[in-house]
Amino acid sequence: MVLREVMTIKLVTVGQEQSVGSALGIMRRFKIRHLIVTDNTGSLAGLASERDLKAADPSSFLGNKSRETDVLERKVKDTMIKNPAVATPATSLEEAAKLMVTRRIGCLPIVDGSARPVGIVTTTDVLAAVAGLKGPPAPAVPLTDQHPDIEFHPVPAGTLTTFLHDNLVTMLDLRERDPV
Repeated sequence: MVLREVMTIKLVTVGQEQSVGSALGIMRRFKIRHLIVTDNTGSLAGLASERDLKAADPSSFLGNKSRETDVLERKVKDTMIKNPAVATPATSLEEAAKLMVTRRIGCLPIVDGSARPVGIVTTTDVLAAVAGLKGPPAPAVPLTDQHPDIEFHPVPAGTLTTFLHDNLVTMLDLRERDPV
């Protein structure tokens, strides 16, 4: 499998001159943790992760309003990862996964021959491919829309996480023994 088959192609990008505060707002709006940073020609300039943007000055997020304003107004280019590891659409999933593990990174910008971003692959995309999905998981459809005759009862927060944690190995073992 190659990255073209699993990469996200609807990119959310920011310019190098955008403020850290603006970039964090975009991340919250789109519920993402990585932003591809482009230069004025549209080529890849870097990568901004939520962690790196927030780490620009951790003390600023602890209540010092004047310092917080200063940090949030800093430019993305001052906190972004310059020259991030990249891949191409033809890169194999295995090669990308090895690169992400060895470099301890959560995503790979996918670029074309002109260094223009054409996609991004995250650890979620890699896991979805390994789990047998052909790309990022589809948005969830409420159970009541699929089965109107079933009554839906919300469960306490953390119940699903606890269930998955306790049963993940069993679920994976079953998948290997009894492929669908």
